[in-house]
Amino acid sequence: MRGLVGRSAPALVALALTFTAACGTTPAGPGAPDDGRPPTRPATRPLIGRAAIDRISFPPLRFNPPPTERRTLASGAPVLVVEDRTLPLVEVMVRFKGGPSYFGRERLGAASAASALLRSGGTRSLPADSVDALIDFHAWRMGFGVGGTTSFATVGALRRDVAGAVHLWAEMLREPRFDRERVEVWRGRELESVQRRRDDPNFDAVTRFNRLLYGDHPVGWVMEPADLEPADLTRERLSAVHAAVYCPGNATFGVAGDISADSAVALLDEAFAGWAPCAAPLGEPPTPDVRSTPGVFVLHRPLSQTTIYMGHGGGVSRADGDDYFASRIANSILGGSGLSSRLVRTVRTELGLAYGAGTVWTTPRDHEGAFAAFTQTRADATVAAARTVLGVVDGLRDARPGDAEVRRAIDEIANGFVFNFSSSARVVARRMLYEAEGLGPDWLERYVEGIQRVNARDVQRVARTHIHPSRMTLLVIGDTTAFDAPLRSLGLGEPVLLSDDG
Repeated sequence: MRGLVGRSAPALVALALTFTAACGTTPAGPGAPDDGRPPTRPATRPLIGRAAIDRISFPPLRFNPPPTERRTLASGAPVLVVEDRTLPLVEVMVRFKGGPSYFGRERLGAASAASALLRSGGTRSLPADSVDALIDFHAWRMGFGVGGTTSFATVGALRRDVAGAVHLWAEMLREPRFDRERVEVWRGRELESVQRRRDDPNFDAVTRFNRLLYGDHPVGWVMEPADLEPADLTRERLSAVHAAVYCPGNATFGVAGDISADSAVALLDEAFAGWAPCAAPLGEPPTPDVRSTPGVFVLHRPLSQTTIYMGHGGGVSRADGDDYFASRIANSILGGSGLSSRLVRTVRTELGLAYGAGTVWTTPRDHEGAFAAFTQTRADATVAAARTVLGVVDGLRDARPGDAEVRRAIDEIANGFVFNFSSSARVVARRMLYEAEGLGPDWLERYVEGIQRVNARDVQRVARTHIHPSRMTLLVIGDTTAFDAPLRSLGLGEPVLLSDDG
């Protein structure tokens, strides 16, 4: 321990001097000697605490993401590369256009299973347990996932092992075995998840609320046992979904880490040599018709806590310019910024009705999203909490927010934006997303500039234009026998009683 202290002492002294210099000093006190004798205590004292913090100055924040090099693979797929020699690690990722939203309800099970089974179901040349053993032995990090319209996969390895990792990963993507036993394991887990879904009132509320807003659209679909019959997960069905999605015409690659762009392209071209092109374009998923008419839906459950969701079509897409940026600030002020938001301050801090509350304002690239507010409260405060949430939301329409409140929201979003880019891999992943959505290579810079242009007038305008408390669809899950007032008193219509299966 002494040795460690001895080596660190000069650095600690330097740090202390630097800190003192940065903080500044206060004038000597009235007791300081002026007769030439050495002072018995320091003539100046360093500032501490808040006074020290207030004296620290910083240069203006400027967002300068690391440069990304864009290349095209022999298969025609684009690849974005950020060279980062900080650590001897390489991350390779791919994003595919294609997910359950591109297939009919009859293929929901297969479209959801295919991605997971790329990881667990083996490859043409290797059974599933051999793939597991290879990944474990080398400590390669692999991930496969799927969302509504997108599928993705990643692999991470030490620089010296990356060739082996990428070749195995490429075989998993291109030539999956879909081992029958692993398919049954996946099916069993999903059936168990479906059975347990109703044990979580919040998760149950989210799935039911999506169904109410989006109807029979992929966004509103929820996996049911009928989607998981063995006939839904045959090798033929899984292979058909795989062939339609996992092909070069749908792919965008990204590479980050201890590798040059030339080496990354050579590695991917070798691993994916002979990759067959897509048989046909996927087309586009159906456009949702988001519900924007009032309604009250209630599910009786003998619970001490009531879960409340309310919302309607959001009216804004990521392509809507000024409205898009203003909607980000409006959502942050209302409920998107946690403890500092209006909803939490009112529902939790002032009225003590709930531990939390919030809002979500989704803005897909190509179609309308949804605006929603939510909270959980005790059963005998259900209607009071719902009425309070409606009032807070309406308040942003009625009165223009203060400049300080808008500035705080802008600073929170702009300053927090950098945490989306805490590694070169996250920078690449973001650029892949924006390229896939056609937002342009300078979107990262334009986003920050757009947020910083928003003013109070913009926020009120976008709230008045797109948020309508009188059009809310309200979903309530809780003990209806303990509610503090009839739900119809909220003025959104006569309540419709839902069943566990409805």
